[in-house]
Amino acid sequence: MNVNEIATQVFCSFCDSVTSHFIEWGDEFYCVQNCLDYLPTPEAMEAERSEREANSMARELSNLMDEVEARGGAHTSAGSTDETMLRIEHLANWLSWFYPDKLDSRFK
Repeated sequence: MNVNEIATQVFCSFCDSVTSHFIEWGDEFYCVQNCLDYLPTPEAMEAERSEREANSMARELSNLMDEVEARGGAHTSAGSTDETMLRIEHLANWLSWFYPDKLDSRFK
């Protein structure tokens, strides 16, 4: 038996079956026979990535707002050159345009 004739076998990350017919996706293996249909589409993956980014931006905005409030500052960036205030404005604008449901309640 030639070593080159031995098929690589892996455990399917989804159903745990052993298979030599697989695809690798995101450092995991999926068997072609049973689990290929469970892989996310590129569109679904992009939507999930966007959602994670929006959540991260919303957390950053809330943290910055808390920081400004702790200093006794105002929530307006009009005419301000303070980097924190400009970042708050940027985050609030972006979230209000694309993810208004994630916008800090202090802006509603």
